[in-house]
Amino acid sequence: MAPSHELRQAINGSALQSERLISKGYTNAEKALAGNYAVGDERRIAGIDQERREVLLGGGEHGTVGWKPGEIAGSRGGSEVYRAEAIELRAGDRVLWTRNDKALGLVNSHTAEVAAVTGGWVSFRLENGRMLSLNEGDPQMRHLDHA
Repeated sequence: MAPSHELRQAINGSALQSERLISKGYTNAEKALAGNYAVGDERRIAGIDQERREVLLGGGEHGTVGWKPGEIAGSRGGSEVYRAEAIELRAGDRVLWTRNDKALGLVNSHTAEVAAVTGGWVSFRLENGRMLSLNEGDPQMRHLDHA
């Protein structure tokens, strides 16, 4: 343990500033209510039309689109709702995966150790000893937390 952030940085080297997603934990019924969404939510919510019970989604290649969570996917659990939070990763940090990724062999609640942070890449030593490197833009980088 290092008593200060400066000493920790000197010991552990460079860090990656990133963003992680934290589930809002909505039930399917809650996902179906437009009032449960806020500007800034993922797919980045651009606005809310309470009269039409519509969530205006921005950030896609086709601009802003209307989504009625009570009619399309929300009431059947086909959507996920998160809030974003900053996270810093350094060599030596222990992390916990918060979402499964079958292709990468990652399981929700399994842990890993940050082995290195270099040039926008983070190398992890998984519980089974396997090494995994992810680029800062990889979607799975948003589904972890400090363990």
